[in-house]
Amino acid sequence: MSTEPRDEQRTAPFAELEIGTLYQILRLRSEVFVVEQNCVYLDLDGLDPEPGTRHLWIERAGEVRAYVRILDIDGVPRIGRVVTAPTARGGGLAGRLIAEAVRLIDDRPSVLHAQAHLRNYYAKFGYQQNGPEYVEDGIPHIPMIRPEPFEAGPFEAGPFEAGPFRAGPFRAGPFRAGPFRAGPFRAGPRPAR
Repeated sequence: MSTEPRDEQRTAPFAELEIGTLYQILRLRSEVFVVEQNCVYLDLDGLDPEPGTRHLWIERAGEVRAYVRILDIDGVPRIGRVVTAPTARGGGLAGRLIAEAVRLIDDRPSVLHAQAHLRNYYAKFGYQQNGPEYVEDGIPHIPMIRPEPFEAGPFEAGPFEAGPFRAGPFRAGPFRAGPFRAGPFRAGPRPAR
């Protein structure tokens, strides 16, 4: 009896990544961020092996189909490098990983830098723009913060995936507008994706 391969969600620190999985993650990031988006930059930024960094991915039959990383910069979680393989788009994989990242972050405020056209997508996970738009590699970006606990509720794919997304209740609460110190690196060009 044959079983259809299914998506499996994984989470690991750098030290626990298998070499083949790491290779696939780095290749996927390069394929999308450097080649597809035509942004020549060094993706290997030295932050992947940091002790507080968590790597989240979805694989099927040993193939990495989507990926997200969570950095811990001075105690502030930062979601980045959100990517889905071109052949796996439209199935809600990135949304599942972001929802899992938000769950792992728990009630701590967290930040991300998003492509500006994805503002509403990330808002569904409780993120709010907290700084001016800027252009990086020819692509408009915005800094965002999730200031208070956010309960994502059951995930359904969003408009950039497969259909309408419905999030559970969240409390916007007060938050600091303006510059947000995310760590020892600059908030301008080259934020973690």
